[in-house]
Amino acid sequence: MSSNLINELQRIIDSQLTGIVFVASGDNRSAQISFLDGVMVFALCQGQKGRKAIELIAQMGEVRFRFQKGAIPASRIEMPSVDEVFACFNDQKKANISVALPSEKFSAKGVTATLPEGQSLSNEEKQLIREVLTECIGPMALILCEDYLDVVKTVEEAIEVIVNEIPAQQVARFREGVLRRL
Repeated sequence: MSSNLINELQRIIDSQLTGIVFVASGDNRSAQISFLDGVMVFALCQGQKGRKAIELIAQMGEVRFRFQKGAIPASRIEMPSVDEVFACFNDQKKANISVALPSEKFSAKGVTATLPEGQSLSNEEKQLIREVLTECIGPMALILCEDYLDVVKTVEEAIEVIVNEIPAQQVARFREGVLRRL
């Protein structure tokens, strides 16, 4: 596993931050790790919590992650020590991690893309898509919106790119929700 995620977790711990690290894999799996004052208090991945969730996160292939500072869910669970978490992540050298920064823009194939000037979604269209996607898939919507909304030209293009990234059972709900609100 790349050191980017481990470095981010260490930064959160050292800075005694409160918030959630959202992790998204290339094969549409998501996870979250919650921190309270720099202490890891909860992890969730594929319905598993705590140590099992950390093991599943360590096994994810290509992933993106984002830290959202602030309030966290009330859920708490006994977590492995930080050393155990890092050891688990370090044992999974196969993973390929990229940090989802707001300045990075990805096309559907993961290749950096740029738009000709003046061609992009309006702020209202972006907000509408963000709201509907959050209703469908939860907080992971923020990562997908950061990845795609600044590189597509139309709402239809945004829908097509995003439906390739979300669980199949949410596709119709997302598509219909956006079109209904336009």
